[in-house]
Amino acid sequence: MAALSASLAHEIKNPLASIRSAVEQLAHGRIDGDDRAILERLVLTESDRLSRLLSEFLDYSGLQMSAREEIDLQELVRGCLVVVKQHPETKGVEIRSEVADGPVPILGDADLIHRALFNLVLNGAQAAGKGGRVLVTLEDERDRPRPRGTDIEYPVRLTVSDSGEGIESEARTRVFDPFFTTKAGGSGLGLAVVHRAVEAHAGATFVEKGPEGGAQFVIYLPGVPMGAAVEAN
Repeated sequence: MAALSASLAHEIKNPLASIRSAVEQLAHGRIDGDDRAILERLVLTESDRLSRLLSEFLDYSGLQMSAREEIDLQELVRGCLVVVKQHPETKGVEIRSEVADGPVPILGDADLIHRALFNLVLNGAQAAGKGGRVLVTLEDERDRPRPRGTDIEYPVRLTVSDSGEGIESEARTRVFDPFFTTKAGGSGLGLAVVHRAVEAHAGATFVEKGPEGGAQFVIYLPGVPMGAAVEAN
């Protein structure tokens, strides 16, 4: 929490300094014409940036599983992709899916999983850019051994890969850290929200090089055993 607070303070400090400097120059009244308009836009832009940063931080810090019920992950993936394709930043990006046949049940919070997947697909679309591609796959691996390095039983595998430039190996170890970002203007909280949402479901998240050279994010979630009675709360 101390490290998180220090990171937030650092992220707030820079836009505040820009706003203060611009306001001081405007208050002195010696700035006119185009220069004044530029400073006024800077104040508005940096204020909006602060507002987004604080909203995302509150979203991240308050993130928790509010429901535990049976979810058909196949249906959730299809629905999420319909929504994310309407986002302005996905225009011109090919987003397609390869989803397992039949229901893929898990226990969890549908809103939380939806938010994590939305963030991953949007992140992939931003990395791919116009003319690029994002592929979402869902595989039911409940009859396979648990993923190496995890204790996840009856695993369900959700993958989001893009055709962007990928993530440098040095950055992969930090990509889920709050406020760490390689994108200009990024808050560094989108992937941190993904990691925390998956962690709340006792799952695991990995990042690796994708088949098209871009980034590939792999999520494993505990599935429901075949034929088992589902107990939700």
